[in-house]
Amino acid sequence: MKCYFFHTNFLLIILYHILIILYHILIILYHILIILYHILIILYHILIILYHILIILYHILIILYHILIILYHILIILYHILIILYHILIILYHILIILYHILIILYHILIILYHILIILISAYEALFTKF
Repeated sequence: MKCYFFHTNFLLIILYHILIILYHILIILYHILIILYHILIILYHILIILYHILIILYHILIILYHILIILYHILIILYHILIILYHILIILYHILIILYHILIILYHILIILYHILIILISAYEALFTKF
């Protein structure tokens, strides 16, 4: 009986050590899972940071796009101002041409009046100086 008891104890000790080894293997596997979980969390945070960087870059692009649109509108306004100034200059040029033509007409009227005056003076001299 003593021998049987010894073998039973020995088998229990071996079984106990096997259980301890299995327990340690489970603990190691648990720690590996925890490490993998932490790696996944770190990767998740890296993805979140990259996502936020992309959002910031997207907003910067939108701001730059709006600045370009504003500059484009400013250029269009300046272009229209230049067109208006050009039309004002054309109107002033036409006014000057009209005034020039009025002066030419007045000059021709003065020449006609001068010729009429010369004709009247010549007629006066011809009629009244011979007698």
